[in-house]
Amino acid sequence: MTDIKLKGIGREYSIPEGNSVVGRKFKDSVMETRIDKSGANIQIKELGMQNISRYHCDLENDRGVLRVKDSGSKNGTYINDKKLEPHKSYELKNLDLLRLGDCTLEVRIKQGLFG
Repeated sequence: MTDIKLKGIGREYSIPEGNSVVGRKFKDSVMETRIDKSGANIQIKELGMQNISRYHCDLENDRGVLRVKDSGSKNGTYINDKKLEPHKSYELKNLDLLRLGDCTLEVRIKQGLFG
């Protein structure tokens, strides 16, 4: 079993298996992330959210392999300060820095011993 999280300032956000849509919806400085088509949601509370597009990028957690694809966002998606080409999938590794506009999140991938 693999545990994948995005670590912000003082918080960690679990990324479930499957596809995720990442975007912003402001409501008292809260970005809402819609996870999978099941309708599950994760609310991310971080600084620098104003430059995140409503539909910024897609995340795919496929059995512990995490991929990101920028959806053509206005302010771009970056891995370790490298701007991603829109609509192209990139694999994220443990401790990579994922930047959405001005918001930076650290990728944490923990492989389990069993599973």
